[in-house]
Amino acid sequence: MITLKKDRNLVYIKNWSDLEEMAGFKREINPEETKLKEIIGQYSGEHGKVICGLKNCHTQHQNGYIVVSTDGHITNIGKDCGEKYFGVDFKTMSSKLAQDIKDYTNREELHTFNLNNLNEWCETRLKIAKNINRYISQLRDGKEIPETVRKKISKMSRDRTYQIKIERELTEKEKAVYENTGRTGIKYIEENVATVSGIEAMYDQNNLKLLITDTLKKFIENFPIDKIDLLSSKDLAYWAKEVKEIPNLKNKIDTAIKFCVNFLTFENLLPFEKIIEKQEEVIEWHNFLNSLKTLPSDRLTLDLIQQETSCPNVPT
Repeated sequence: MITLKKDRNLVYIKNWSDLEEMAGFKREINPEETKLKEIIGQYSGEHGKVICGLKNCHTQHQNGYIVVSTDGHITNIGKDCGEKYFGVDFKTMSSKLAQDIKDYTNREELHTFNLNNLNEWCETRLKIAKNINRYISQLRDGKEIPETVRKKISKMSRDRTYQIKIERELTEKEKAVYENTGRTGIKYIEENVATVSGIEAMYDQNNLKLLITDTLKKFIENFPIDKIDLLSSKDLAYWAKEVKEIPNLKNKIDTAIKFCVNFLTFENLLPFEKIIEKQEEVIEWHNFLNSLKTLPSDRLTLDLIQQETSCPNVPT
């Protein structure tokens, strides 16, 4: 494939014969009689080996550049030939061409990015996350949640465990077993009393406010939709990189929502009552669990999310 620069755009030529038919193309120029004016394109090995257009070279090669000489002629030269006969000027111009091609590619990436679709997708997730965030916040630091439960959930999150454990004193028989194996002085052990699912909902990396409001929504609000053609090379590269990260971010958000929906159910969280000692705190905990009944609509939306993620080539 031959890539030619035309103003701020790129033109792709499939056949070598089409290049040779361009106005001004010359199969041979003399570098002793003319100088390099501009590099306007590049080509790679799909065409097989071609002959260098420099009169004193004619080396066969696969990868090279399309150049314009100061007398207005167009020809092709190999990379090594260009550096040999045109030196620093060639290196500077070839670097500029590479940057122009990169800028064009990044610019097209931004122009074709569907910001409206992403915004609709984001709004749907914001609605789901609104209720979820309220419950997750209560489990983190809500006064209406028994402190024993809050601390246990926090520890399980840090330890990356699904097991609810309680500490109990060893029986005399158990102490004897430990002592017989040389493990003396042990008075208490942790015992698993239940297992919950979706503890990942409490991980910092699955914080929906951070993922949606602070990251995705901020991206949408700051995306330079009306200024793409005015962006510098540095800014084009930055936004093109951000765009490429969006599918991964969307996957993180939907994964986090699934963890939360699985975690925030009456049945899943009920076993935490086993670690509560005070009756009034048991009542508090049950009141919280009963309030989770406001989430079924979010489960219906989760079904939609699962359908979306199972469909290939979903546009961003």
